[in-house]
Amino acid sequence: MEKETTRNIGIMWLIGKLQPDHGTLSAFMKNNKMAIKKLSKNFTLMLKGFE
Repeated sequence: MEKETTRNIGIMWLIGKLQPDHGTLSAFMKNNKMAIKKLSKNFTLMLKGFE
């Protein structure tokens, strides 16, 4: 993900050209574990609905 913040134009636009390092990304994921898990579950359920 860290690399994408410097090469993916869509992501650069989405995050306002911020360039978080691996420590920042790791802390975010650690602090938001349940929200990320819920998002992943809901996304999977949404994709299953497109079958």
